[in-house]
Amino acid sequence: MSEEDVEIVSSAAGRCKGARAKALFGTHRAVMPGAIGKAVAGFTVLAAALVIAALLFGKILLLSAAAAVLWPLIFSADFTRWVFGADTVPFWKILLIFTFIGFATRWIRGWMKE
Repeated sequence: MSEEDVEIVSSAAGRCKGARAKALFGTHRAVMPGAIGKAVAGFTVLAAALVIAALLFGKILLLSAAAAVLWPLIFSADFTRWVFGADTVPFWKILLIFTFIGFATRWIRGWMKE
């Protein structure tokens, strides 16, 4: 290797902090995703969160949705207003009720096994 080659290599290594990364990836600049890439990444994270929520709370979500749909067919608006304070059934209240019922039944079953 001549002195000229050594000078070129050393000056290139001085400009590029990650000479090994430049050799591996071909560039030393970070590639920033565009708006479409950010949207795809966001939707991927959202889909993963929904799958985890469905695995953890799937039965409770399904029962709550069924109760919210069937409630107006079974009970009158006066009874609904008396129970929930509104003419319609708020989904989050039914979800909370079913969550507490599920927690209580698991707790009682565990307590009965002891």
